[in-house]
Amino acid sequence: MKVGLVDDSAFMRMVLRQILSAADDIDVAWEAADGDAAITCNAETAVDLIITDMEMPRCDGLQLLTRLKSGNVATECLIISSFHAQGGEKIIEAMRIGAAGFLPKSAIGDTVNLDDFRRRLIAWVRLFGEEPLKSVPYEHAPQLATVENTGALQSNADFLVIIGSAGSLGPLEEILQVCTDLEWPLIVAVHMPADMETTLINRIFKDVPSDKRPDIHLDNVPRSGGTVTFLRGGALSKLSHAGDEIAIQYQSADSGRDIFAPNIDDFLESCLAVGFLCDVVVLSGLCRDGVAGALRHRMNGGLLMVQDTATAIAKSMPAAVAESGEAHVMATSQAMAEILARTYKRHKDARLL
Repeated sequence: MKVGLVDDSAFMRMVLRQILSAADDIDVAWEAADGDAAITCNAETAVDLIITDMEMPRCDGLQLLTRLKSGNVATECLIISSFHAQGGEKIIEAMRIGAAGFLPKSAIGDTVNLDDFRRRLIAWVRLFGEEPLKSVPYEHAPQLATVENTGALQSNADFLVIIGSAGSLGPLEEILQVCTDLEWPLIVAVHMPADMETTLINRIFKDVPSDKRPDIHLDNVPRSGGTVTFLRGGALSKLSHAGDEIAIQYQSADSGRDIFAPNIDDFLESCLAVGFLCDVVVLSGLCRDGVAGALRHRMNGGLLMVQDTATAIAKSMPAAVAESGEAHVMATSQAMAEILARTYKRHKDARLL
């Protein structure tokens, strides 16, 4: 697998090269000090994955990603940066455009955590190498759904959960801007760096009038419709239930073990453990975190819906669901928004009243 490195710090490029060159299956093809130089290098020697810093002179990581996507280049981008809430708008925009993923570089230079960072980086790059490059006909996938050809869906679930990873922000925006007043509690679980929740929420609902926005939560799940709970980024999460309180418990992710956070599979398992059934919508994602959990809810009677793999920026997550043959619906994000609005406005779940 060919990789390019982009960072204005020669030290950072050296560290990344040393880490990746130790893996026999990863070839560091070139290095560049900014996005302009990276575009030139990639035109001469195309790589599968560019690992780039976000903040650089002349052409930063977001501009590099934008140019790659607008040029219809097959190369993907993993962004490694010191993520801060004040730079959240760039991170969220990179999520929307289709950054393959994000890794914090806070461990670089810290001898305690460098080994963890090394394991996480190599694991991430190898995971990317397993990503399907194009959509293929999946033998067990359902017919592509539209509002017209989708029959009535009946839900017995307590919650509707939308999950995603790389490339999921665009579809998520499209769905949530339509589905602002569902009669089911809605939970959103997408992989993102820590402290990005407020920026993400503001981005998604920027065109929705304030009086039309749902009631937003981060640490609990209300027992009513018209609410959306976003799992916090960069942390492990699980659902807990005590009395009338349905809370989300968070703990720090292990930088060497937990490649993706929030950990969607574990969260979905925690819902079942305390007696809550979820209907799950699976959007674009480079990994398979969340697929096993979604299938477990499907086996217990939940609905399983998936984004059309042909329209997904990253196909591993939706492809795994499509190939399982267990999805009730496969649809574009636009059609999915309409299907969800129709299904979850039909009647209220008596168990939540």
